[in-house]
Amino acid sequence: MYELYPYFTNDGTVGLFSCVENDIYHSTYGALSESWSKFIIPSHFEDYLATHDEVKILDICYGIGYNTKTALNVFVKNYFKNKKNKKKLNSKQHRLMHSSIAAIDTNNAGAGEVEKFYNKDVVFFKKILQKILLRFKSAPSCIVAIGGDNIQDARAEEICKNCNKILIDAVDSDNILIDISPFIIKEQKFNFGFALKKNYNNYLSTTNIKYQQINTIRKPTKKINKKFKLKEETLIIILQKLFEQNSEFFDDPNLQQILTAKKYSPFFSKYMLNFAKFYQNRRYYLSKKQNKSTFLHNIYYRYLSKSYKNTNDLLLNTQIELNLHKNDARTFIKTNLSKYNFIFLDAFTPAKSPTLWTVQFFKELHASLEDGGMILTYSNSAAIRNAFLQNGFYVGKIYDENLKKFTGTVAVKNEYLIEHKLSDYDLDLIGSKAGVCFQDENLESDSHTIIKNREKETESSNLVSSSKIVKGYKKNHAKEL
Repeated sequence: MYELYPYFTNDGTVGLFSCVENDIYHSTYGALSESWSKFIIPSHFEDYLATHDEVKILDICYGIGYNTKTALNVFVKNYFKNKKNKKKLNSKQHRLMHSSIAAIDTNNAGAGEVEKFYNKDVVFFKKILQKILLRFKSAPSCIVAIGGDNIQDARAEEICKNCNKILIDAVDSDNILIDISPFIIKEQKFNFGFALKKNYNNYLSTTNIKYQQINTIRKPTKKINKKFKLKEETLIIILQKLFEQNSEFFDDPNLQQILTAKKYSPFFSKYMLNFAKFYQNRRYYLSKKQNKSTFLHNIYYRYLSKSYKNTNDLLLNTQIELNLHKNDARTFIKTNLSKYNFIFLDAFTPAKSPTLWTVQFFKELHASLEDGGMILTYSNSAAIRNAFLQNGFYVGKIYDENLKKFTGTVAVKNEYLIEHKLSDYDLDLIGSKAGVCFQDENLESDSHTIIKNREKETESSNLVSSSKIVKGYKKNHAKEL
């Protein structure tokens, strides 16, 4: 039977260890916090949602879904924030706004040029118009005209709506991990340090996982920022999408065994398991008219929580397209024709599992990225950065404010999107033996073959060794390191 190896990380969220890859999915620093620091914060995702009407994401190596969940969470938060702000415009204020006329050129005008407002709400509307100006401060010749029955500039309407459409293609070859993703507990409350080890991770000693192998990977340097939380709505959305795409996914005996096993129970949300039962029952009862009224009565009192009603509101009033692809990412990318604004590359370590880090795979990613898009990954490897460069990307670094260090790589088609450029030291490493790329001509080779071929190429190469580069810079450029 399928074996799962979960553990709690330092922000209370669940991490996983893979015995097959002999590698971790999430470090002890914090599974959810890492999604924020590796993908959401460096991509300025919240700002993107505030200035675009749609976003398209490719999540490579979905696992138990933290990267997708985090992106959805920001989208959900953005939706309810906008909904709350819209309530400020009551019917009286709407009538006032539509009876007033203001023409504002964002290149030249200021809020003082608002032509006319007739009552005490003038301050309120000036603030609205100032926000519009600030939002479009970099837009060329944007004229916002408010009058009559509508806002004439379509871009002004986007300001009221913000992002209303999200498409996520999430890919992973492990079917079980995708299926359990909506049930993983959002956050376990406990004290940091010894409480983590003593109270929740003891069961790992009964498996063949070395406890220290997980818990010494990375130590947090600061207390985790507790603002990184998931809303219940995001989990419900994923569950609903799983049912839409495979209504029989609960029939998998491996999944049933995991969800009902006592040893795994601390890692699963009882709330979400109840929702799963609700969905299973619904498929049965709705086909029997005589039980329909009783069934609906039970749903209302037992299951229609605030988060469930909020989720339905979201699905009715927005366009949320979440496609969960149970497939090898190489197979998916070869046949997929979509283009994305963001690609989250969160595969296992290149040195252990290089199949999704090759020059040829990155060529496919280049074709799948919008011109203004961004690929983000945790890897700082010179070989990975070189593979991006060989495919025509501009390459930069991710800086983690919490850890005060560079913790990843970004690859883009437009250089202006790079915040932190590669240093001379980074470029020298790329030009050394450390920068020799992984190759997979037909996107079909296994990890062992790819690693062996790279080792042969590195050994026969006349390039300078990476150790020589490191020693030289430690001696002469310590500050740059």
